[in-house]
Amino acid sequence: LISTHGSCTMSSARSPARCQVCWSPHDERIFARSATELKLYMVVQDDVKEERLTEIPSSLRLSDACYAKQICTVPEEDAHAALKCVSWQHQPDYPYSFAVGYNNGRVALKRFTINDSGAVVYAPLQAQALNPRGHRGCTNVSWNTLHPNVLAVGLERSRNDSSLLVLDTSVACDPTSAERHRQISAPLKAIGDAPLQMESKIMFDPGSNETTCSLSWIPATMHIAAGMISKTIKIYDLKDDLARSRPQMTAIHKAVNCLSFDPKLHHRLVSSAENMICLWDTRNFTKPAFTCTLKPNTVITQLEWSPVSPNCLAILTNESPYLQLMDIPFAASGSGDVEILYNDYFQWHSRDRMPYSSRAAGRDALVSFAWNPITENTLIAASGSGDLQLITAHRKIPLTWGGSDQVAFISCHGSMCASHQHSPDIAMEMKRRAKLGYGFNPSENLSVVGPVQSLRQLWLWLELYKRLLKEDKLVSVLGRKSHGSVPGVQSILEGEFSPKRTCSLATPKSMHHHSSINAAESPDFVMYHSQERDACVLLCGWPSLDVDGDLESFLKREEMEENFERAAAIAVFHGHVRRAVTSLRDGASLANQQGEGARSNMLSMISLGVAGYSPNSANLWQNTCASMKKDIKNPYLRAAFSFLSGEDSLLSVLKESGISYQDRVAFACHFLDDKKLHQYLSHLTSHLITGGHIDGLFVTGISHKSGLDLITSYIDMTSDIQTACLVAGQAMPFTPKEKTVSSWFESYSELLDQWRLWHVRASLDIEHKKLDSSHRPFQQSHLTCSYCNKSIGTRPERGVSIGRQFGGERGQAPTGPKGTVCPNPNCRKPLPRCALCLLNMSISSESHLPESQSVGNEKFAAWFTWCQTCRHGGHTLHIVEWFREHQECPVSGCNCRCISLDGMTASVVKE
Repeated sequence: LISTHGSCTMSSARSPARCQVCWSPHDERIFARSATELKLYMVVQDDVKEERLTEIPSSLRLSDACYAKQICTVPEEDAHAALKCVSWQHQPDYPYSFAVGYNNGRVALKRFTINDSGAVVYAPLQAQALNPRGHRGCTNVSWNTLHPNVLAVGLERSRNDSSLLVLDTSVACDPTSAERHRQISAPLKAIGDAPLQMESKIMFDPGSNETTCSLSWIPATMHIAAGMISKTIKIYDLKDDLARSRPQMTAIHKAVNCLSFDPKLHHRLVSSAENMICLWDTRNFTKPAFTCTLKPNTVITQLEWSPVSPNCLAILTNESPYLQLMDIPFAASGSGDVEILYNDYFQWHSRDRMPYSSRAAGRDALVSFAWNPITENTLIAASGSGDLQLITAHRKIPLTWGGSDQVAFISCHGSMCASHQHSPDIAMEMKRRAKLGYGFNPSENLSVVGPVQSLRQLWLWLELYKRLLKEDKLVSVLGRKSHGSVPGVQSILEGEFSPKRTCSLATPKSMHHHSSINAAESPDFVMYHSQERDACVLLCGWPSLDVDGDLESFLKREEMEENFERAAAIAVFHGHVRRAVTSLRDGASLANQQGEGARSNMLSMISLGVAGYSPNSANLWQNTCASMKKDIKNPYLRAAFSFLSGEDSLLSVLKESGISYQDRVAFACHFLDDKKLHQYLSHLTSHLITGGHIDGLFVTGISHKSGLDLITSYIDMTSDIQTACLVAGQAMPFTPKEKTVSSWFESYSELLDQWRLWHVRASLDIEHKKLDSSHRPFQQSHLTCSYCNKSIGTRPERGVSIGRQFGGERGQAPTGPKGTVCPNPNCRKPLPRCALCLLNMSISSESHLPESQSVGNEKFAAWFTWCQTCRHGGHTLHIVEWFREHQECPVSGCNCRCISLDGMTASVVKE
């Protein structure tokens, strides 16, 4: 079935009992439905209940918001002939006129009129039928849109009669004609001077002896395309009497079914053959511009362009409960890249589907559909059981990001729109970071990330880890062979780096037994120690209890950064309550000097509360400070009070969400036994991965699979592919060998290319190569011989030189003098000449330029360089020198302004 511009036609392979639909070209509310008889319906916008709908005679449910009301029916006139095809006439004077084709070859004209009461009634014509000789089915009928009285009829094969007729129905259709009564039983008139009698000779016979499979008029013209069963598509120009004897254009191809011209671009034609769709351009009709193949064992039964939405093609296949929509791009004829453009586009869009949701218990297969010629994106579809449904086809809107915080999209009318993205966008943030030198150096990255706390914590931890490695403070746990890997707290505690792959048990020890802790001023908690725990505490940024003065240096550093609350809390956790009071008093004094009265008062009050703590009077102190704790807003100070309170103090500190993950893990390493510590880390790891908290990599590590899971979750949450690449690169080549990591680098590299940040992209590849010796940047371009089309350089997919391929030594090609001929022994044609020095280009690794023309990098000076527009070029050195003084191509007669086509190249030449 094919429905184009208000016409519906059915191929001979279709069952005659199937339901067909077509919209009125004059009224968006009227459509016709035909199966055994032709009926007219009007769409009524009313969400009437199903119970009430049954009370409306001859009504059909179309959607939840509308139904179809029958307004007229054509009575069945021939019980022995089945209706096969219908076409709605584009005649404004008679908006309800049809041509109907039957399986016995009979073509009848049907008309409805509006009576005095405003009702639509059937009005039979006097001269209304064409009866061809012999019993052969009518395959297609189609009205012309430019001349509404011109009708094209396709028939099955006959030995002596034409299977393609183009008729002038003005005599039969005009009731005011003076000859109306004499034409009661006369046949219709064919285009020409003589009336068309079945035994007379037709003026042109394009389809003799072959069945016409499908027909389609070029919109608003007198050109018609016919798909013949002999695997030929013929286009006739009927306005030229001399050209009727032979087709204007012919294409030999098996796709001759479902012809349909694009109503927006008249030179585009689609056709089908089984599961194949062919897109034709009549300006170059030698072969299809594109061929698309659907799933096997499917047969395309209808193709139809949207008459309102440009470039939209609807496809229906056999026994399919849904329609498929394709957005077909526009491509100029004659371009060598047309086929590539269509091929790339269809790979992304050929699977776009618009589901058909049946109201029945199952999902019936669709047998026909029709676009509304007036209302946008509206179709009506018919199922095999005769049910109808009104469908709104929601098309995809193509979007693209602009170069500077803009998004552009194409509206349904084909116009381009652009809008500014005022909210912060991760793409613009990544571009800003890349320009500022965001890379693999953690210290430099700290000045780039700005106030983003999670990223600051991440790069601070990586900077700390590298410093600990440099100072050999992790050798006892990691060993010297693990340099390059980035483990986390969890992997160290699980013993992954110990020789026996096991972790030593922690040794419990009371806080009062530590020589550095004053028992008279600290609570008596059990602290756990092992080599692994001590290393994890260092990874979390906490000081070591085994190094004299380490804690004091740490506290002074925090106080210099005005983190007095954190300094006081960590002093309390280490049993130095008096030192915590000192930090709080210093913080209150500084806050008072800076005019922060609220903070100064709070720190002074907290210092008094902590100063009153004594292990011997803990119960009294707890009762006194219970009300004070509720008013404390700083999480570190609340944690310090909870720790000193004794009961459930450890759990309260670990649940304090305002404390950084590193401080909580370090606290757990000090005060939890082995079992509880592993349980806590497992729960924390799951929480970090679920939330995509990138600053939690110190727990999982980067060299562990859970670390990659955390980075993946972070990308899903933020789309920050840039940080993911730079973090994963810290652990190469110890990162788990997964395609995920390589895909991150490829995506980030493509982003840098789109932003034209070539130097950043080159630096990324260089650093990636340093970190992972197995990484080889993908070769994006290579040279081929213009004669044999063989590569004259390295094959990018295998990395094998062409000389090795043709039997030469490794790294050498069996070339001629100075490597100026094609290395293919079956070709041996000379390579192109430089447009300036006229010497043949060379693929030799040694430069053959004169010494007077040498530059710092002689290999680069002899490289191939050419313009992507005019294809002229030569040695890089010569081209650069030429364009320093000229604007046009150096080849005589070529007016291409090569240097102005690429702003980046122009800037390099000026330098």
